[in-house]
Amino acid sequence: MEEELRRFKQSVQEQTNHQMTNTIKTEQELLKGVNKVEKKVPTVYQISDDNGFNGYVKITTPSEMERTRMVQTIIDGNTDLRVKNPNIEIEYPHIISDDLSILPTDIQEQINDQIQNAAKVNSSRTNILTDPNSTKFIMSSVDTGGDLTFSKMDTDFNELHDIIMQHLNNQPITKTEWDEIQNIVREMNDKGFTHGDLGPNMFLKRNPSTGKLKVTFIDFELPPGGQYAKDEDILQSFQSLLSQYGAFAF
Repeated sequence: MEEELRRFKQSVQEQTNHQMTNTIKTEQELLKGVNKVEKKVPTVYQISDDNGFNGYVKITTPSEMERTRMVQTIIDGNTDLRVKNPNIEIEYPHIISDDLSILPTDIQEQINDQIQNAAKVNSSRTNILTDPNSTKFIMSSVDTGGDLTFSKMDTDFNELHDIIMQHLNNQPITKTEWDEIQNIVREMNDKGFTHGDLGPNMFLKRNPSTGKLKVTFIDFELPPGGQYAKDEDILQSFQSLLSQYGAFAF
């Protein structure tokens, strides 16, 4: 029995790694067709093409890039995470490339020009732009359409209920699905990552094709000294809030 489980985990791992490798290769090919740049904040630039591809160029510290890779490994390379939580789909931004030369030359020039202009503004948000140790990487876009709660709390009750049900495709979250979300957050915490601000950075949306609940996370942190925020407490508040709008089936 243990050998069968080991083989199953290995099979899932190999399949996940293969899918991720193919996804990144496909995205790297799509980068060659990028023809638009839009500054979001001084350190983040959205890139896109005419066929619906979106990604982001981020200027940051080497440690943040490494942290993004580590989370990517946990999300996309951890067999147990997917085996133990098979009823939901997990999404987190991943690094497509740390080589901006893969982009068309004119796009590289536009990004560099905008960075130089932004760097002229002296503020804590732009210091990284002139830091010789800073690094750039191209990051995938994720689906933040499942924004269910805090940013919409001033919305009319009935309107917000309708928005939530639309995101969930009129299928409330089951106890199994919610337990698996808690499992994932707990495992991230166990591996040294915490969030502390899950409310506006966790997006829930039911996949109309598979019927599975898709959970999109952004901005997990690796806190100094292992000072964990109480992510499970935040999830409980999240649950209490969403329960008022019929988001749960239990």
